[in-house]
Amino acid sequence: MTISKKDKQLLVVVAGVLLIILTYFYVFTNFQEKTELLKTENTTLQTEVSKLELLNTQKDTFLAKTEEYNTEIKKIQASYDKGYTLEDDIMYLAEAEDSQTNDITVGYLNMATPTPMEVVATTTVGEMDLVPVMDNTAMFMVPLDFGFDISYEGFKNFIRYLYATGGRKNVNSFNLSFNSETGKLSGTMLLNRYFIAGTDGIYEPAIIPDQGTGVDNIFRTSERQLEETQQEDNISPETEEETVVETDATEETGTVAETDEVEETDAVMEEVQTDVEETTETE
Repeated sequence: MTISKKDKQLLVVVAGVLLIILTYFYVFTNFQEKTELLKTENTTLQTEVSKLELLNTQKDTFLAKTEEYNTEIKKIQASYDKGYTLEDDIMYLAEAEDSQTNDITVGYLNMATPTPMEVVATTTVGEMDLVPVMDNTAMFMVPLDFGFDISYEGFKNFIRYLYATGGRKNVNSFNLSFNSETGKLSGTMLLNRYFIAGTDGIYEPAIIPDQGTGVDNIFRTSERQLEETQQEDNISPETEEETVVETDATEETGTVAETDEVEETDAVMEEVQTDVEETTETE
């Protein structure tokens, strides 16, 4: 079978049309979809670029504010305690009792374990939400419940004492009543103390003074023997002077007494002799 030249040309035209149709549906259409997708992405990116350009114009302001906030945060963190132990509460109230202006006597003390506190911070600039950078720090609250006896002036001074001493704390609640037996106020107080762990600060535990816990020799036999020997052998100069003074005083008293007795005897003898002479002359 032979194909004429005219038919060949017709077949070439038909093949070209089919190729054009296939190219349109499989190539051009795909390119058009990708173009629309790129346009959408370009619009989104253009919006982000506009925001970044706006932030870039305020770069110096943001850096200055960031430094200012960091400094303020460090100041706030420095005002909190860096850690906590049960001894801190005990010594805190013990020091409050030692203060003469407070005039407080703690009757009982209930301590609890530290409770973690959740701190949520949100910052918005324009239409953007800035996600804060979280560090390893954590805040804790320690409730401290205690009872006490105190004078009226002492209670006012104690409130001042709470806020004058270091650390962050707040009085959650308190109750007071007049005690007719002591003439003072009897009360209870719930005091919340706070501390931040994980900062660069160094925790300084409460200073507990040394307390005697007993003696090496419970019978103190050797110590008693030593004390008795020292008392027998060692007499202080003051004791010796007192002994000499007492001896001199005794001797002087005895001498004076003897002199008085002799003088009285002589006077009696003189009176007797005078009476005898008068009797003889009468006879």
